[in-house]
Amino acid sequence: MNKNILIGTLSILVVIGGSFWLTQVQPADALTKDYMSTKYEIDGEMAELETNRVEYFGNEVWADFNADGQDDVSFLIARTSETGERSYYVAAALNLTEGFEGMNTVFLGKDIIPQTAEYKDGLVVVNFTTNMTGDMSGEQPTEGSIMGVTKFFSISTSGLISLN
Repeated sequence: MNKNILIGTLSILVVIGGSFWLTQVQPADALTKDYMSTKYEIDGEMAELETNRVEYFGNEVWADFNADGQDDVSFLIARTSETGERSYYVAAALNLTEGFEGMNTVFLGKDIIPQTAEYKDGLVVVNFTTNMTGDMSGEQPTEGSIMGVTKFFSISTSGLISLN
């Protein structure tokens, strides 16, 4: 009788432990071998590059953001609205042993002109220009209406954060 109770109790513990373990493990399809094919959170929605008007723009920065010995990547993406307005975002993916994990994105601006991106002092630094009148549609801006902007981003396992 005691043996049956012990076996039953152990079986229940194994089932509970297995269930707990399965809820803690990230699904295999969430990680990809290539950061270009992973999903990124854009405006609260998960999206893949080159789908739903979301495009890879470039300005890659490779560095070990999470101090695990593997280079991770940050880059810019562009999202075009149905009206043709382009919004730019900073994206990042951690290079984990099992593959790349996309993170949240941070909005840079609409109709800006991205310039450079670099990794400096533990931060991703993105430079771009913006038209102070809000119109970068191709018309010649008036003198003094173009402004250079520099944004700083921290990247860790908890996500991508704008520092300014």
